[in-house]
Amino acid sequence: MNTTIDDIFMTGALGDVNFDGRVDFADFSVLQNHYGSVSGGWQQGDLNGDHQITFEDFAILQNHYGS
Repeated sequence: MNTTIDDIFMTGALGDVNFDGRVDFADFSVLQNHYGSVSGGWQQGDLNGDHQITFEDFAILQNHYGS
């Protein structure tokens, strides 16, 4: 599946990497599994669009966890 910016905004939750409408442990697990990657996309946990899965992405997910 190719993720578009429209897909991201349709979920309504920044941090919802698996598009299930929630920011929860499942999203955290995806980010954790790809942490340190330098070629990631949204569905790997790149929440700030820099193609790297870093602490900045974790902070975004943490700030929206539970929404």
